[in-house]
Amino acid sequence: MSEYTAKRKASHILYRRKHPPVKSVIIPAIREHNGLYAMMVRLRWVCPQCDKPRGERFDTLSYDGSRRLGVHGWRNACGHVDKYDCVRQEARENGLN
Repeated sequence: MSEYTAKRKASHILYRRKHPPVKSVIIPAIREHNGLYAMMVRLRWVCPQCDKPRGERFDTLSYDGSRRLGVHGWRNACGHVDKYDCVRQEARENGLN
């Protein structure tokens, strides 16, 4: 790899760390959603605990104890779990919503 290519690759990695991709996901709007209350939020697509990329989105169900609600889920490769309560808080504070 040439010196130019190495510098360009390092620059790209640094840019991705400062400007992670943003994705929209559907999550429960409240803990007890009654199968009705969903919201779409925009998130920086990195784990809030370690800054590694979040996993791929997939369709799943949230169960609040009485009703099911179709939402998005994802599994982070780093092993950290994003709980919907924390994701709602992140969405309120991230300036994207």
